[in-house]
Amino acid sequence: MKHLFKYDNNWNSYRPFLFQALEMTKTGLVLEYGMGDGSTKLLHDYCKSRKRLLHSFESDQEWADKFQHLKTNKHVISVVTDWNMAFDKSAAVVLIDHASGERRKEDVKKYAQTDAILIVHDTEPAADHGYQMRQYFDLYKYRKDYETNGAWATALSNKYDVTTFEA
Repeated sequence: MKHLFKYDNNWNSYRPFLFQALEMTKTGLVLEYGMGDGSTKLLHDYCKSRKRLLHSFESDQEWADKFQHLKTNKHVISVVTDWNMAFDKSAAVVLIDHASGERRKEDVKKYAQTDAILIVHDTEPAADHGYQMRQYFDLYKYRKDYETNGAWATALSNKYDVTTFEA
């Protein structure tokens, strides 16, 4: 399944780190903040094969509707109007790739108090002018950036040594 998590363009640069986070944690809740063509079906298939619970959150009803066919007792899909309602301190892996991009910094900050591995998309310094997430990266013991020519991805954790992750 690893080959499905390869990076092939800027909208899915997080995939290699996401696979390694899933494999490193082995079990536990997986959260997807922001559903999309690059992540939702992939996470659904991975979690189904490993019998892991996946909870996908989206703020755009039309976007969430595209993936309703994936909904099962092991894949919860929720439309949110308040991202604070999506927080779950028991999560093992959290993919941060939701709108608005400016909201992402709040979730990066919140999850620093948990054992989760965060995989954060759009972390290149140029994007940080608006998103301002990088200011909270120092709250994490372990950090690894995947630097591309476009959208970067970053792995963060206070429990797991993500510095071993490879792009």
